[in-house]
Amino acid sequence: MNESSAGDERLVSAIQAARQAGAFLNGMKRRNGLEITEATRRDIKLNADREVEDIIKRALGTSLPVLGEESGWSAENAGTYWIVDGLDGTVNFLLDIPIAAVSIALIRDGEPVLGVVFDFLHDELFAGSVGAGATLNGSPIQVSQTADPAAALLLSAVATKRDFGDLALAEFGVSLGRWRKVRMLGSAAISLAYVAAGRAGACELAGIMEWDVAAGIALVRAAGGGAISAATVQPHVVDIYAHNGHLSP
Repeated sequence: MNESSAGDERLVSAIQAARQAGAFLNGMKRRNGLEITEATRRDIKLNADREVEDIIKRALGTSLPVLGEESGWSAENAGTYWIVDGLDGTVNFLLDIPIAAVSIALIRDGEPVLGVVFDFLHDELFAGSVGAGATLNGSPIQVSQTADPAAALLLSAVATKRDFGDLALAEFGVSLGRWRKVRMLGSAAISLAYVAAGRAGACELAGIMEWDVAAGIALVRAAGGGAISAATVQPHVVDIYAHNGHLSP
């Protein structure tokens, strides 16, 4: 099997896993089956988070290791592996704010090369692989052509792990001023998918978990944009800036 056909099969596998996960989450919501299993000052966990991750891992199989938000590594770290966030936007999902997604990415040599983001509440499935393009429900998508931040939409967030110091927040506020509009959706995966689809010009996230953004980074790159990711001192926490190729920092 050559690398291209392997990539195609893995994209199909990720799409199937995402659809299974989305169907499970929609069913759980209809049954009023959500329960809070953990709560901190800035975040919550639901029973759905762990259950849907298990569904995705079973669907992906055992041919590659999986790094999941809830369960960590399924096997030893490797050069190629899956990274999974079964429910990105947990708080939104609990509060009936309809912005949440299943996020599945393939990592090769430290870089996201394939991504699937499934907005199961609106039946929008974004999928793509770097070098082969990106789609929304099977139709090709591309990043926008906007080159001026003053005419562009930025998507961002105040992530749980970011620096909440006065100076950091002041700098963050100043940086927002150069954009026409700024939106915070509550799902990093959907925010990045929207950049890939040309709905926004860029997405900037500080102190974000890598499983929240890996699939979206792959999508942005597959759709013709760029993304910069920088590790932080916290495990699995990164700062990222993804853009349409014309709005580089």
